[in-house]
Amino acid sequence: MIQRIQSLWFSMAALLLGALYFLPLVSATIASSSVRVVMKAGNVSESSDNQLLHHYSFWWINAALMVVILFVLVLIFLYANRKLQIQLAYVAILLTLLLCFIFSQAIRHVFKMIDLTSANYHFAVLLPSFAVFFLILAIKAIKKDEKLIQMADRMR
Repeated sequence: MIQRIQSLWFSMAALLLGALYFLPLVSATIASSSVRVVMKAGNVSESSDNQLLHHYSFWWINAALMVVILFVLVLIFLYANRKLQIQLAYVAILLTLLLCFIFSQAIRHVFKMIDLTSANYHFAVLLPSFAVFFLILAIKAIKKDEKLIQMADRMR
């Protein structure tokens, strides 16, 4: 049923992944000027004195993030088939870890392109880790439900 605790865990994981669209992952300053570079999930913005200079978009990172979020949201509605829900939750964990790898490679690529004096990683870098934690909690809750149902079936 949708009212179960695993639905809350799946929703929290999707919300945390969705927050990546709005929160900066990394901000840095270019060494030769006062240009500030801010990287969010799928784009990089360069600004100087609060004026936008350049905006680069990684559309494929945005698409990958949207696929993972939708995948996690679909898991909420697979409550009738718990075994499939558990298997797909493991796939969601792998997709989230793959997304972390993609983010790290994109950040490394941006850092390699420009000479930075200092880079600050923001709290949003940790959000995929928390999403994986909530997915694990959902798997545990689904397994607990499965055991409860099996025990009730034995009693009949």
